[in-house]
Amino acid sequence: MATYNRQRLVRDCLIEIGILDPNESPSAEDYEATDSIVQQRMEGLYDEGLIPFDLDGVIPARFMRPLVKVIAAELMAAYGVQSRADLTLARSAEGMRDLWALRDQTQIDATTRAAYF
Repeated sequence: MATYNRQRLVRDCLIEIGILDPNESPSAEDYEATDSIVQQRMEGLYDEGLIPFDLDGVIPARFMRPLVKVIAAELMAAYGVQSRADLTLARSAEGMRDLWALRDQTQIDATTRAAYF
């Protein structure tokens, strides 16, 4: 199973809102500002039960695109990309649907341990 890291998530979020080209890397300032927003949003999603992995570890591939879509909506105001707001918000809603579907799938596929008395 493929996995990604936080640096890739930050970069993909900046690409999603049009701040970076796919062949660029974020500046140190952009990385730091974006990473702060990424952390805050991921903690909120974790509290909602939508992220079943360690926030400081690797990101499973199936969660990467939904997270990028959701976090990009949080970055719009910080980077002044309101001209793309409709598209970004629609993709954010799509990302949330994907995260909920992944959550439901994870709960269905999870094995439970029987407690015998």
